[in-house]
Amino acid sequence: MIPFRTPGALQHVPLFATLSKRELAEAARVGYERSFAAGTVLTHEGEQSDAFYVLLDGSADVRRAGESVNELGAGDFFGEIGLLGHSARTASVVAKTDVKTFVIPARGFRSLIGRMPEVHGKVLAALVSRG
Repeated sequence: MIPFRTPGALQHVPLFATLSKRELAEAARVGYERSFAAGTVLTHEGEQSDAFYVLLDGSADVRRAGESVNELGAGDFFGEIGLLGHSARTASVVAKTDVKTFVIPARGFRSLIGRMPEVHGKVLAALVSRG
């Protein structure tokens, strides 16, 4: 795991767009950078959700029941339900190219909102607006 050193990059992720610089820095502190090779399954449909991912570089395929339903690129995110509760993943995500991600484990996010409850409200508002 590589510590995440560019919290400003999170500002461009819709889920974090309304966070202050201080809140972004704290979010960056609870996460880390991780790279995956093309073809790697990043999340498995039906498994317990335990982390949130921001795709920093590369592209990934979202699959449900083995069928491609969406493609993700830099700035897209997935696994946000893992931030808010313990539930099964609704899709698998497979790296189409080599990818670089920013990962926030659910435990780290819960710790963050325990220290900064205003982050929880901002993230929930962003999720609702995402539809």
